[in-house]
Amino acid sequence: MKLRTIFPAIGLLLMCCLGATAQDLRQVALKILLENLAKSGSTFSRDMLARAATASSLEDKTIRADLQQLLDKLDDQRKGKTALWKGLTALGGDDVGPKKMDRLLREFIDWGRKATKSSGNYDLQLIIERSAKKAKMPTHRAQELLALVAGLGLRGEVTTAPTLPEKLGILVVGISEYPVDGSRFPGMLRTEEDINRQTRFRDIHLPVVAGLVAVLPETEGVRWTIDGPHPRLKPDCVLHMSITAFISRQRRRDITLHATLRISLGTVSGVRLYSTELEVTYDYALEMSDILRSQRRLDGFFVKLSGAIRDDIASYLKKRIGS
Repeated sequence: MKLRTIFPAIGLLLMCCLGATAQDLRQVALKILLENLAKSGSTFSRDMLARAATASSLEDKTIRADLQQLLDKLDDQRKGKTALWKGLTALGGDDVGPKKMDRLLREFIDWGRKATKSSGNYDLQLIIERSAKKAKMPTHRAQELLALVAGLGLRGEVTTAPTLPEKLGILVVGISEYPVDGSRFPGMLRTEEDINRQTRFRDIHLPVVAGLVAVLPETEGVRWTIDGPHPRLKPDCVLHMSITAFISRQRRRDITLHATLRISLGTVSGVRLYSTELEVTYDYALEMSDILRSQRRLDGFFVKLSGAIRDDIASYLKKRIGS
């Protein structure tokens, strides 16, 4: 069966393998799981089970037994390598192959069984981290994929990637998600002017996005890039960039800058094509000019961040064109 046939059938298969009562409980459980996958911080299994009991008007003992049956049915799909299971393992896209997706789901099913069969109180975020480690993928990517699977089960449908041209038009968007204070930037916030102008450290995604819009069109497989709405250009894909950490470290007079970036490339309809996390280090003393260094400017660092993202995306696009 071809994948374009499998995807619309997944929801139907999920419904057909369950009875009416089990379907109701499945809907309740998946809705609670989706809500908690979208949250930051810890969520524990006992709280989730208690919410499911309240929402379904079932006793805790019944909830646990019925959820175990649902997990067993899903695991039967895995063991039988059914069309449903092949469809689920194909959801990882180009960056997460079927084997890694299979392992992620298998680990998550095992943790679900532990949570429903014992009196232990399991941290959902820790379960995701450990499942991701076993599947050899980033935690944030595992969380995205588990949410995709849960949403598919809830809605009974999934949007598949449309056919894309060889050269892509890309919309670049970004966000800075890290705290800014003097303790995080030793050697950088030295003067009163530095402290008063912390905006240069606060929203560094802005110059990085501008840099990407400038350099990405030089990459094979990219037709053009924009960083906002355009009256004539309609993008094929969206490149999301999130800077989750940004600090400086000082040793004697030497300063290094460190940033962690999450990047993902997907279609405008939201289908993920590629996702990764990058760590970028910049030697401020060696790589920045004397004039800019004296002003605590970050221009060279921004160029390096843009270049690191460009090189990573170029590597993916090269494989895409060659496949």
